[in-house]
Amino acid sequence: MDEAMMLRILSRLNRVVCIWRLLVDQVMVLETMTPLDFLDFRSHLSPASGFQSLQFRLIENKLGLREVNRVTYNKEHYQTVFRDEGSCNLLKQSESEDSLLDLIEKWLERTPGLEPTQFNFWNKYRASVNQMLLDEEQEAEDFSDEDTKKIVLGDVSRQRVTVSYLTKHFKGL
Repeated sequence: MDEAMMLRILSRLNRVVCIWRLLVDQVMVLETMTPLDFLDFRSHLSPASGFQSLQFRLIENKLGLREVNRVTYNKEHYQTVFRDEGSCNLLKQSESEDSLLDLIEKWLERTPGLEPTQFNFWNKYRASVNQMLLDEEQEAEDFSDEDTKKIVLGDVSRQRVTVSYLTKHFKGL
């Protein structure tokens, strides 16, 4: 990655964040609908939406969604809904290329000054998260109100479960 391009990269990543906010807002609108409301306009989304959208699948691949973490659609591989050769080739290409997650990981691991040799971002991240959770547990133990203590310790426990899941299921963690 060319360091001279960092301003442009950050600018475009900010644009991506704005786009994702718009997408999330659209999902929030869909959540207000009953299944029948959705079916009323579903046909206008042709040729596809959601699980059947090539663009949606390409975005998932480029963000770093791995095959093992995919939700199956009708118990079938996600690519089975794409019959044309062009779509299949695009999906295979997007799976074989570095994802945004891969590129950010590589960039972080070579950021100068973080470690004298062989910096491993994920090990450092995991250690930092574990220390944060230990600090939160210690703070919770000092609460005089037992209900508050119980709530905070429950939150920390759930966060540990989430970190454990991520550690087991995602590359690099």
